[in-house]
Amino acid sequence: MGWVYNGGTHNLDFLAQGQSITLTFGVTLTDGRNASASDDVTITIVGSNDGPVVTNSAGALSGSVIEAGHLNDGTLVAGTSSVSGTLSATDLDSGATRSWSIAGTPSTTYGTIAINSSGVWTYNLDNTLAATQALREGQQVNQTYTARVTDDKGAYADQTITISIAGTNDKPSIVDPNSSSTATFSSSFEGWSNGKLASSSTWGSILGLYGVGEGSSKTFSGTSPIQSISFDWFRLDSWDGELFKIRANGAEIFSRSFTTGNITAATNGTTGGYSWTLTPKDYGYLANAGWDDQRFTFTLTPPAGTNSLSLELLSTLDQAANDEAWGIDNVTITRASTAAFEGLVVEAGSNDNGTIAPGTSSVTGTLALVDSDNGATAGWSIVGTPSTTYGTFAISSGGVWTYSLDNTKTATQALKEGDSVSQSFTVRVTDDKGAYAD
Repeated sequence: MGWVYNGGTHNLDFLAQGQSITLTFGVTLTDGRNASASDDVTITIVGSNDGPVVTNSAGALSGSVIEAGHLNDGTLVAGTSSVSGTLSATDLDSGATRSWSIAGTPSTTYGTIAINSSGVWTYNLDNTLAATQALREGQQVNQTYTARVTDDKGAYADQTITISIAGTNDKPSIVDPNSSSTATFSSSFEGWSNGKLASSSTWGSILGLYGVGEGSSKTFSGTSPIQSISFDWFRLDSWDGELFKIRANGAEIFSRSFTTGNITAATNGTTGGYSWTLTPKDYGYLANAGWDDQRFTFTLTPPAGTNSLSLELLSTLDQAANDEAWGIDNVTITRASTAAFEGLVVEAGSNDNGTIAPGTSSVTGTLALVDSDNGATAGWSIVGTPSTTYGTFAISSGGVWTYSLDNTKTATQALKEGDSVSQSFTVRVTDDKGAYAD
């Protein structure tokens, strides 16, 4: 006699992996003369793991943030820097537990995402990142992340979180083009001694040095005081106590060792009149050899009146470029220069012997603008009605200004030897969205 068991409509999904139940059925066999025999059939059913099943709505999988920026008059607009949502899941297995995580290495191009074990996710827009500041008014970009819920047996289900990031206009700013410069190491050492270039599709091109006791240095010289020097600084696979050091004009102002892990808090210090700040940025930026790397911004402020600064970077490393190393990029030096905002003209006249002293009838300067928005355009103009008491002032659409002294004017001719007067003019740069700076 054969028999078949069919679970039919019985829902047995509640059985967890390895959990079992036993079913017993009484069977009686009767022949044609009504003689019978009875016995029990015992069936043991062993459970298998059932993966978690998401139960949240589609709305929990998206969010929007807005870049901070400016109104046309320069008023700061805070934007919306963070957004959160809650994901949920269930599991058919009795007593199963589950936890949420972000799968893979999430993008940090515009900000960071985190999710707790209960499924509450938060995206924080980082308005200090260049990519965020480069967003134009009306521009929108999306970032997608994979949220994963995993049960206690390792089964998982994925969902995609989509973050929409809206750009806001950033006002332009007016700078002296001689006041700052940036080295990007795209093809050369940019004047740094004893360096090596390294690059990848992830981190671009950087300058680094990879040998124990060696250093790379550069001297920044000029006629105006240095306000600050800042650069991106990469910690690559450092984990067992190597010291990273920075010297300024021969004085050691920074010395620190690192371990693996994400550093989140900024640090600062002051040594010999030099102040510095180390601000952590991207984590897991390169991840060579199974270790996570990190990018920082290092900003150094020298003592007031420092026109020349010799900067040296060194370490106690003894490894290769892809293992326990350091690198720098985007070295920016900012000086207190006002040359582009000032000019001097001299009235024509006569020398004591009666010869003509031609004076200096015109002066010119070039202003530069900085606008973090990608593709932004701008134009220059003069605010109000400029004074023509002694001459005329004009500015081109490219920011080149010219003052022309008019020696035929009565006010100009009335100036005596030794007299000095000043004329001030307000120039305005206006971007293509109407925001301006004076």
